[in-house]
Amino acid sequence: MIEVFDALPFMWLLAMTLVNVIHIRTKLHESETQRLLKEKELQVKETQIGTMREVVLGMQHHINNPIAIITLTLHKIKRSVSVSPELIEHLSSIESESKRITQVLKEYSQTNDYGVEQIGSTSSAMAVPGKHQ
Repeated sequence: MIEVFDALPFMWLLAMTLVNVIHIRTKLHESETQRLLKEKELQVKETQIGTMREVVLGMQHHINNPIAIITLTLHKIKRSVSVSPELIEHLSSIESESKRITQVLKEYSQTNDYGVEQIGSTSSAMAVPGKHQ
């Protein structure tokens, strides 16, 4: 009977150790799963930012040339023709909005992060530049 009694504390200690090992392994598995999910999320965000940059660069290429022509034409009109103050105001407005388009495209191309902003009262959203490098 003493032999059985001596083995009982050892078996209890062994069972407790096994439970602790299982508990630690479960925590390790959960933390590894979380790490893999965060890594995958990071890869998706990097892909999205890369895609956004490619789109912006394409837009810059296709928009900057017409904007440059518009700006040059506006300067020629202002210099060559005697125009009314009202027309000069309209031409200046066109020029400032052209510069705004150029600036917005520049901001989009230089950003490292894009956020989402709601548009009006609809459920639509648009990308907006985040932090600048």
